[in-house]
Amino acid sequence: MKANKHFLAVVLCTCGVSMMTTASAELYERNGGTMIYDSDQDITWLADANYAATLYETSCGEKGVEDGRMGNPSAQEMVKNMRFGGYTDWRLPVTEEVDETCQVHSVTGSSSYGCSGGEMGSLFYHALGGKAKHRLTQTHNSNYSKFRNVQSGTYWTGTDFSPVPQIGMNFQTSDGAQNANSKSVKLLVWPVRDGDVDASSHGDNHNPSSWGSDEAWMKWKKQQRYHNQCDKGSVSKH
Repeated sequence: MKANKHFLAVVLCTCGVSMMTTASAELYERNGGTMIYDSDQDITWLADANYAATLYETSCGEKGVEDGRMGNPSAQEMVKNMRFGGYTDWRLPVTEEVDETCQVHSVTGSSSYGCSGGEMGSLFYHALGGKAKHRLTQTHNSNYSKFRNVQSGTYWTGTDFSPVPQIGMNFQTSDGAQNANSKSVKLLVWPVRDGDVDASSHGDNHNPSSWGSDEAWMKWKKQQRYHNQCDKGSVSKH
C-alpha cells in the first residue's frame, strides 16, 4: 500500500509560506561519521537513513526489514529496542501537527510543503538544503554527503495524529511534503536521539570505527556479514 500524499485534504486556508531554502544548519560528524549531530535542533541522527534495511543485510535477514519499510508500531518498537554506539535512547523524529511554516493548514492539521517546524522538516529544508517538490536524493547541499543510505520515500515520525489514534504523521523526502497515514502503512525509519554524543563514549564492539565515506560504510557492512557468517566465509574480514 502506497503512502497517501493527500490524506490531509480538508483545506481551510493556504498560507503564503515561502518554500525557499534557508541557510544550512550546522551538522557535525560523530563516532567516525556513524552519527550526525544537528546543533540547531540539539539532536543526533543515525547517519544511516535506512538502518532497518542495513540491519537486515548485515544480520543475514535475522533482524530488520529487507527494504526498511514497516508499519508505525513496528517502527516504534525498532527504535525503542535499538542499541547503537552505546546508546539505547533512540526514537522516531518528532513533527508538529500545528506547524505555522507549512503551506497548508486545515481542520486536520498542517500539511503539504514548507513544513520545517518538525525535526524531519528542519533536516530536509534547513540542514540538507532540500527543496519543495524535489527529491532530496537529487537536490541537496554538501551536508548530504555526511549521511548514508538516504531514501527517496516517506518516513515515519513519532507524532500521532491526535484526532484519530490510528493515524501517524510522516515526512516525504521524495518531495518535502508532510502528511499523515494509517499506522498500518509500511514506511521508512530514520532513528534519532536527543542531544549530542558523549565524547567519552566508544560505542560497542559491533559498531563501525568509521562511516566517513561510502567506501568505509560498505566495508563495515561486509565485516558485519562476515562476523555473522552470512556469506559462509566468502567475504574477507579485512
